[in-house]
Amino acid sequence: AAAPAGALGGSGAAGAPGLGDVRVYSTSFGETVKSNAFTYSREMQTHYVAQAGQAPASPYTNWITAASNIQDAIDVSWNGDMVIVSNGVYETGGVAGYPTASVTLTNRVAIYKPIIVQSINGPGVTTIKGVSPFGNGAARCVYMTNGSSLIGFTLTNGATSYGGSSGGGVWCQSTNVTVSNCVISGNTAKFGSGGAYKGTFYSCKIYGNSTESDGGGVYQGSLYDCEIYANSAGSDGGGTYQSLLSHCEVYGNTAHYEGGKEKKSRPKNGRLLAAFVRSAI
Repeated sequence: AAAPAGALGGSGAAGAPGLGDVRVYSTSFGETVKSNAFTYSREMQTHYVAQAGQAPASPYTNWITAASNIQDAIDVSWNGDMVIVSNGVYETGGVAGYPTASVTLTNRVAIYKPIIVQSINGPGVTTIKGVSPFGNGAARCVYMTNGSSLIGFTLTNGATSYGGSSGGGVWCQSTNVTVSNCVISGNTAKFGSGGAYKGTFYSCKIYGNSTESDGGGVYQGSLYDCEIYANSAGSDGGGTYQSLLSHCEVYGNTAHYEGGKEKKSRPKNGRLLAAFVRSAI
């Protein structure tokens, strides 16, 4: 059913699968009257992004009216929606103010709602590119809030400023964030992981990232069936730091002090399967 006039002014909230429920209140003399509240439910929508799109029109619900950048599609989405992204190198635009309003670091893409952002053809042809090196002109590739998912992208050339110091490739609010089938490479940070900060990673390749501090590849993340190699740290944990690893291949990482492969990490069941681990260079 169509929503009553004015009912779409709020923000979505997670509801039953495929639905976003929004509490809408009538007002009287500027005061909210909660006794007159009702719930408006909507089906999950898919929003489309095509970098070469010629006629973008919000809410970007088909390829003809697809957004030309990822952020526009995220901004019009509701909780539980999906954003589908076509091939391209997405390296323009950006959003600051995450994870807190005081942070001035630009995020090329900010997934600040619990939605799914997925490429149609995978990381080989779909890239989110930040700005390196770290410093005042840097840009991180992606910021992700709890409950969000990113699937099938390459995140590269991201970096952090001194004020937004962790996760040049991706900064995740917690391990309640999913990153799947992604390549995270060539990112850098001043502190706390050049590649990824927190998050849960499935079938990802994480390589060639660096930090002046701990965790060149991943800091405080959970990794499953991932390949982590050729990352470096100025302190400890060239590959990972304070992370959980299960069925991962870890090799060729370097650290100035300890833990070329991983430092203070917790492999699942307290161990890494030896067949998947190679010595650090």
